[in-house]
Amino acid sequence: MVFSSPDNMPLLLLGLAVVLLLGAEVWRRAAARARAHADKVDDLEARIEKLRDENWELAEREARYRDLVRTQGDVIIRKDLEGRVSYVNDVFCETFDLTRAETIGRPFMPELPEGESPRMLGALAGLGATGQRVRYDQKVMTAHGPRWFVWEETTIRDEAGSLSEVQLVGRDIEDRKEVEQRLAEALDEAKDASRAKSLFLATMSHEIRTPMNGVIGMTDLLLSTKLDPAQRSYADAVRSSGEALLAIINDILDYSKIEAGKVTLHPAPFDASAALESVAELLAPRAYEKGLEIVTEISPAVSRTLEGDEPRIRQILLNLAGNAIKFTEEGGVALRLHRADHEDGIVLEIEDTGIGMSPLALDRIFEEFAQGEEGHARRFEGTGLGLAITRRLVTAMGGRIEVESEEGRGSIFRVRLP
Repeated sequence: MVFSSPDNMPLLLLGLAVVLLLGAEVWRRAAARARAHADKVDDLEARIEKLRDENWELAEREARYRDLVRTQGDVIIRKDLEGRVSYVNDVFCETFDLTRAETIGRPFMPELPEGESPRMLGALAGLGATGQRVRYDQKVMTAHGPRWFVWEETTIRDEAGSLSEVQLVGRDIEDRKEVEQRLAEALDEAKDASRAKSLFLATMSHEIRTPMNGVIGMTDLLLSTKLDPAQRSYADAVRSSGEALLAIINDILDYSKIEAGKVTLHPAPFDASAALESVAELLAPRAYEKGLEIVTEISPAVSRTLEGDEPRIRQILLNLAGNAIKFTEEGGVALRLHRADHEDGIVLEIEDTGIGMSPLALDRIFEEFAQGEEGHARRFEGTGLGLAITRRLVTAMGGRIEVESEEGRGSIFRVRLP
């Protein structure tokens, strides 16, 4: 045989070696392909597992979304660009007594009660076209009769950012509207009652003031006659009581006029210095009776002639300075007039060395029927309307009133007028 010949043995060995090498290469390549295939299978299985997880998460989110939409109480409508309904929720079907089959793919606009003007702007025609929300109240006809809803229209865009749908969400606010209506009616009734009260107070104050002036006038005449000491004491008491009652009546009359909006200001040129001096002279007897000083300080920077409603400015000064004397037992009261710093206008300043006020009293000093500390209201006479009237008059003049005070150290009232 040829292969058994010794001369052919090297050739045979070489052939075997080649076959073995080729076999090894084939095996190596097959093993490599098997490993690559296994890696691909592992990668594919990992991707499949990831997709399963993502699908599960998406299903969970969708379920939560559907539960949220199903359980919330708002009406939800979605329309395409042609105005056809693409989605409605269960609340819509219950509210309008319509099925999805009767609604999907068709235009829908709620029917309005008679006399109700349409407020449904439509997001496409209104601000919604720019991506903004449109919100409004609109009364519509439902299966349960006319009811108020607050509607919100929003545009929906696709992944490319193009306008695709319009969503309307309506919340039933019928109960809130009924409460608002009752509150409005109650407010109107309260305003009517307040106007009636103010008219009554103004009328009665005016009617009482006329005979009271007569009583005071006749008492003055009586005091000018020959009276014995006891009779004069009685007549003085009648006059003092009459003047106190007249002051209360005047406060009530002024307050009722201001509250009813019947106070008209009449600005005109007037001598500010003379007005301040006249108020001080008018109050001087009351101050001297209590052993108090009353002084006036007028800055030379203030023009002698100013523009304003002199009678009302005098009333403001009388109220503030009168209060200062009432609540001061020793020391004095100063009336000052100077120009405002860093702004146009004047400042009327009333300073006293009286009982002062606590921080709590300062918070309510300008309220109606307030007299600082509760104990002082019983100790000092008055209606507690003076400062309330003063504040309203100052406000009507376009000014403001400020107060600085410390209990036991007196007070400073500043009226800033333009």
